[in-house]
Amino acid sequence: MPQTPPLYGWMTGLEFLVHCGRLCGMLVLRSLLLYWVSLAIIGTLTILFSSLLRSAAGAAFSALGAVAVLSVLSALFADALAWSPSRLSGYAASLLITGTVEAAVWPALAVTVVCAAAALTAAVGALSRRPSLD
Repeated sequence: MPQTPPLYGWMTGLEFLVHCGRLCGMLVLRSLLLYWVSLAIIGTLTILFSSLLRSAAGAAFSALGAVAVLSVLSALFADALAWSPSRLSGYAASLLITGTVEAAVWPALAVTVVCAAAALTAAVGALSRRPSLD
């Protein structure tokens, strides 16, 4: 059986493909994690508005409107709002394309987690004050 010549003198072709697959797989997983966190904030805002409003449609459109306003403000004031949760999807795409994590990802991730925790806490508080339907 002929042996595959080493690629660049240190790796065979099969080893190179396995190595690239591992690296690309990690980039995809990291990118998906950032996308998931950006979707989680939308979910927590929906939970918050549904605990505050009686109408399901009102809660959905309020959450959608809040996310739209946040996205527009983040686009208009990109330098001042680099930590905005709405920028996470862009950072995930940048991670997938370039393979490097931008420095502004960490503040945006921290703000997103804190906002999600605050929204869930507020939703629990609003639901605990609402009379039960029993």
